[in-house]
Amino acid sequence: MKKLYNLSFICIFIFAAVSYTLLMFNGAVWYDEAYSMAMIEHSFGEICRITAQDVHPPLYYFMLKIFTAPFGYSLIAAKIFSVIPLLLTLLLGFFKLSKAINKKTGLLFALMLAMLPVMTTFSVEVRMYGWASFFVTGCGLFAYSAQSGGRIRDFLIFALFGTLAAYTHYFALVSAGIIYAMLFVRCIKIKKIKPWLVSAALTVTAYIPWLASFVSQLADKVENAYWIAPITPSAVLNYFTVWFGCDGITPFYLTGIAVLAVCAAAALIINGDRRLNKIAACAALVFVLTNIIGIAASIAVRPVFIERYAVPSLPLLIAAGAIGLGAVTKKAVTVIITLFFISGFAANYPSAVKTEYDAAELDIKQYLDEAQYEALICFVDSHLYGVLSYYSDSAPVYRPKLSKGSPFENIYALSDFNAGACKWAALFVPAGDPVPDELAAQFNADYVRTVYTYGIACDMYNLWK
Repeated sequence: MKKLYNLSFICIFIFAAVSYTLLMFNGAVWYDEAYSMAMIEHSFGEICRITAQDVHPPLYYFMLKIFTAPFGYSLIAAKIFSVIPLLLTLLLGFFKLSKAINKKTGLLFALMLAMLPVMTTFSVEVRMYGWASFFVTGCGLFAYSAQSGGRIRDFLIFALFGTLAAYTHYFALVSAGIIYAMLFVRCIKIKKIKPWLVSAALTVTAYIPWLASFVSQLADKVENAYWIAPITPSAVLNYFTVWFGCDGITPFYLTGIAVLAVCAAAALIINGDRRLNKIAACAALVFVLTNIIGIAASIAVRPVFIERYAVPSLPLLIAAGAIGLGAVTKKAVTVIITLFFISGFAANYPSAVKTEYDAAELDIKQYLDEAQYEALICFVDSHLYGVLSYYSDSAPVYRPKLSKGSPFENIYALSDFNAGACKWAALFVPAGDPVPDELAAQFNADYVRTVYTYGIACDMYNLWK
């Protein structure tokens, strides 16, 4: 049976590696990915300066820069770098859960995580969520090893994962902080507080170089407006369609997830194993409390939380589900669980392929490649200017207002645009808006078509003399 579980895991791992890798050869980027690609063109010092003015810690950009540098900072290399942490999380979760509980639980974790539709989004985009998930998962799993075995090595690895999580994303920091707090309570109970104090001291010490930037960013978000919309009950309910949506069958899939969650909880209660119950509860609580803290902060201060900020702790929720479902003894139920997740992946994967290979941004890329504009003028405030910057090889991009903490080197203030010297440019305005008067007075304007990026409609015009 042990060999069968190992072979099954190898099949899941290879399947995940192949299917996720096939999603990355599209050449499409949306704004956040363009931001990442622009960031790694800077020095490490400049990365720190720029991201200190934005909203994220610098570790992901450091890692991405190091990994992609030998490949000329190519987009494919960057996307490969995003798939790697998913595979590492599968490996870590399988082996740690197999050792802590049993092979069945480890295999269920790998199956559920690899097949979860949301992973086809966050595991191929050029952002930090995959690595943040790996670090938070490692922090949680080694926290369990530390409290159960008491070895200083496990405490040190736990601290390493926690520190890396804190340097990758601020809500990964929140999730890691929750894990530290849980482990603290446990260590007091089992009288192992000294190794916890050492681990916490190492993490705090390691975070000191970034602490001033963190405090500055926090103060800026408290005092000034931020792009995240106010949190409403409907917005919170929509979180579930992001985490557990499945193209075409989302209501059915959400219902199935809810049924499996009830089954997992019931199996743990019936089984009556207090150790398993505590492990599953703690793993699930990391995800739940991360959301509660994010929502509470958004209501009490100002909106700072959206559903994808909880993704770093999502594998621990999957681990809790795997522990519960692993306690189900009937083989028929295990077969049903397996078929459910495989079917969900199969239903969603064509949509994932379409999203990647028919991305609206590819239309923008095609027009820019064909027209060879002298300049690009962007009056669309959200998302588009970064995409234009990435796809524009030679033409500068002009905007009415420059962004604070921007890594884009070919974007300039519209006031710097020399209309007298330019004879051929592209203009992008919000869909339905007219050509701005200052440009209409100096150029002929021909409507080209409406283009889209991240669901935002933008009218494109050719400006010529």
